[in-house]
Amino acid sequence: MAPKTKEISLDMRKHITELHKERKSFREIGKILKLSFTTVGYIVKKYLEIGSVENKPRPGGP
Repeated sequence: MAPKTKEISLDMRKHITELHKERKSFREIGKILKLSFTTVGYIVKKYLEIGSVENKPRPGGP
């Protein structure tokens, strides 16, 4: 089954974490990059917990 939304690029996720380090709020980052603040919050949370914004390997065959 295909994903319902488009995946955020690695460059965009890195840019989100850079803006967060500059003390921008999730809403401010969302307005700048035209993303929902919920998406921004999820990406920042993942970065703070794991230390990376890269995707985990997906299960399944080629």
